[in-house]
Amino acid sequence: MHRRILTSLTVLVSLTVLSACGGGGGGSTSGATTEPLRIGVLVNKAGTLAQSSAEYQAGYEVAAAAAAGALGGRRVELVTAEEDGTPAGTAAAATQLVQQRGVRLITGVVSSAQALAVGPVVTRLGALFVDTSAQGNQLTGSACQAGYFRAVANAAIYSKIVGAAVSASPAKTWSLVVADYAFGNDMAEGVSKAVAEAGGTVNQIIRTPVGNSDFGSAISQLAAKRSDGLFTALPGADSSTFLKQADQFGFLPTYKQIVGDVLLTNLSAGDFANIAPKLQANTVEVSSGYYPQEVSTPANTDYLRRFAEARPGQDINETAKKANNGWNAVQVIVSGVAAARSDDPLAVRKALGGLTIELPLGTAKMRAEDHQLLVPGAIGKIVQENGKWRLAQARAIPADQLVPPVEGCNLG
Repeated sequence: MHRRILTSLTVLVSLTVLSACGGGGGGSTSGATTEPLRIGVLVNKAGTLAQSSAEYQAGYEVAAAAAAGALGGRRVELVTAEEDGTPAGTAAAATQLVQQRGVRLITGVVSSAQALAVGPVVTRLGALFVDTSAQGNQLTGSACQAGYFRAVANAAIYSKIVGAAVSASPAKTWSLVVADYAFGNDMAEGVSKAVAEAGGTVNQIIRTPVGNSDFGSAISQLAAKRSDGLFTALPGADSSTFLKQADQFGFLPTYKQIVGDVLLTNLSAGDFANIAPKLQANTVEVSSGYYPQEVSTPANTDYLRRFAEARPGQDINETAKKANNGWNAVQVIVSGVAAARSDDPLAVRKALGGLTIELPLGTAKMRAEDHQLLVPGAIGKIVQENGKWRLAQARAIPADQLVPPVEGCNLG
């Protein structure tokens, strides 16, 4: 059975059965509760994803403020727990939220290694975790967990988006720079396949450590073995560090094509303004996020309106773009609670399977077989408007064109 929840959060959903505990798990009772729905947020304070964690926070906050409309007026309260960027520290923070603070619906920015540690913990504790960032295929494959749901594209989906960019590219030989962890290695495999299917050749795959501050060796290897095209899959701050260091050597504009996994989004406004003119002609960005000004969905209109109201005086398109994954994660949780008519995590887990959700970029579906959200994709390009550089959507790719196979997941 297909179910659809409008997560622009402008539609009132009558909830006559909600947990009286209001803490993200306590079963259902008759009669609506006035207790807030409490959602835990793991806040990454160290490492390469700390920047992303801070940017997503705005999305969590605006989505929480908007959620009352979908919950019959029930308020959403965010409960934060800091983690140190390590698998053990993240698992400990999730455990603290559940056991000490009574919060059993959780989200946050984590790496694939952190997510592999969190998934079994929340499953064992009867909780639920909606991931906003980790993209290794294993998480919704052989390491899938009943309490783990992913609200972003995995590497298999991203590889399909890259394939669309590569097939339209003039480049025939490629160099790949990827972080040496689950997502980076999955992307190296997927992109190599996409290049081969497009009739191209991968000349080299350069793997770098996560949290790398010196890309000198990688840049030297790129300069020594030139290719027509360059692809990068580097997490968080690593992507902007690489781009700024490579820019100093002046060879990036000589590529026929550069394709980056959110390569440009992670730059600061000042760095983007400096680099954009040099890469406008040859660089595109693949993303399961989106570029707000080109999207005309009702959910996006509502999303941008709410950001404008919550963040007056800010560049709303820029803020909303970077906070999008945080918004989506809260949307998934609230949609599950609304569909379950309960905040009991076990009921929410069941309700999310097969649920269709309207997100700013377009329609997404939570696949019941592996808890992977099947999301639309986008390819972005650099444009200049009124003397200002920005990322614009060059192409949107519907979710049904990016569906990856279910591989190795057994949810029991």
